[in-house]
Amino acid sequence: MTGANEIITPDELRHIVEEKEMERVREAAAHLKKKEDEERQLREMFMEREIHPEAKARVSEVIRRAAERGQHEVMAIRFASAWCTDKG
Repeated sequence: MTGANEIITPDELRHIVEEKEMERVREAAAHLKKKEDEERQLREMFMEREIHPEAKARVSEVIRRAAERGQHEVMAIRFASAWCTDKG
């Protein structure tokens, strides 16, 4: 490392840049792992839960009201298509 009265060398500059880049890579990897863990936990919770009996009645009511308004589409339940056994 250079002293207070010396000019920084190209090797020292390269080392600083490499260290910063490695820090960014580690942070990005940690963020990605956290996101993947959260998605995995959400999927596991979704797959383990049974449909509440009241949910069926609510979905049926939403569909009935949409049909009465002449609508041909309604969003009843939303989840990632990859969670389907046929991958969506």
